[in-house]
Amino acid sequence: MKNPLRKRILRELKKDAVKYAAVFIMMVLLISMCSGMRVSNESLKKAYYDSFELYRTEDGHITFDKALPEKLRNTLEEKGSLKFFENMYIDTDVEGTDKTVRTYRISDEINDSCLLSGEYPADENEIVIDRLFAKNNSINIGDRISLEGEKYKVTGLIALAQYSTLYENNTDSMFDSLNFCVAEMTDEGFLRLDERDIRYNYAWMYNSSYADDIEQAELSEKFLDVLRDEIEDYDEAVVEKQIDELTDILEKAGEEYGNIYKDSVEEKLSEVSEKIKNGAAEYAAVFSKTGKAPSASELSVDDFQFSVIEDTVRAMMTGSEAVMPSEEEFVKQYKDSVQKPTKEQLSYELDDFLFGIICDAAEAEINDEEYEMPEDEAFEDEIDKTDIIGVDDYIPRYLNNAI
Repeated sequence: MKNPLRKRILRELKKDAVKYAAVFIMMVLLISMCSGMRVSNESLKKAYYDSFELYRTEDGHITFDKALPEKLRNTLEEKGSLKFFENMYIDTDVEGTDKTVRTYRISDEINDSCLLSGEYPADENEIVIDRLFAKNNSINIGDRISLEGEKYKVTGLIALAQYSTLYENNTDSMFDSLNFCVAEMTDEGFLRLDERDIRYNYAWMYNSSYADDIEQAELSEKFLDVLRDEIEDYDEAVVEKQIDELTDILEKAGEEYGNIYKDSVEEKLSEVSEKIKNGAAEYAAVFSKTGKAPSASELSVDDFQFSVIEDTVRAMMTGSEAVMPSEEEFVKQYKDSVQKPTKEQLSYELDDFLFGIICDAAEAEINDEEYEMPEDEAFEDEIDKTDIIGVDDYIPRYLNNAI
């Protein structure tokens, strides 16, 4: 027996045909839209991640405060299992605005740009800029923008591999495509910019591939440890070398100071000895003639010299041997009256701090005292930090908001 409800279903469909047709159309549209979005999202995602390889997008970048020495660079590459690529840039302001343009050299090694329209610059006064920045600021191909007082012709619009979004700083909460732009120039054009503002940025690529962000994070942590240790060792070696050189200079300058001071002391002692010799003869003559001992003022000598003269004359009269003060006693007595060497007398250029160390060390030696060098912190200003490497920025790709 056939189910009697089958006719009822048909009657219901016929009765509310418009309603069911609308529901059917809405379901078809909804399913089509969701399916289309899903397919397009997956396609876009695949194309985006494929672009990392296509445009050789960096695995990360690091910015130093100066150019990386070749030996240190090779060590970091070897121990970090990666390869560095120079990716220097200069930030300049668009004249008359608060907009910043970050300019790179055109590279064929890493972080390739995608030319969306126009053509790459062929001359030093030409530039290509980010498409979104150009759109937001109504800049067209053929227009000119002014950087550091020089006008550059916009020859094309690009998208840089490492700037899918225009984050000027990775710590920014939101990208800014209105006031921040990335650009590329020829080597000649790049060199026209102020080199004092150059940022020594190095992008890197790992020697081996990784499956996901977890593996990339492990590689990054490994490299970060290597970087920290090698930079610390390099900077310590630079400082240690300077300290050795400084110590050597102090030793040689101290020896030179001592020789000059010794000559001055000997000259002073010769002068004193001559006065004592002449004073003793004059003392004996006066005493023999008057029977009275002359005073120190009459002999034009000081009290120390007068006491030596008295001892000498007394020994002569009694036929005994005079006991002369030791050289150390003479030095201690007349060290303050001896002309000490000046900085200008030394063949080494020393500042007041270093010259003071030499003077204090010499004074301690004269007084037979132990001299203690100043604490290491006191030498901070004596260290030339020109060759010390500092890290300004370190961003692996998986933490880079711009990518």
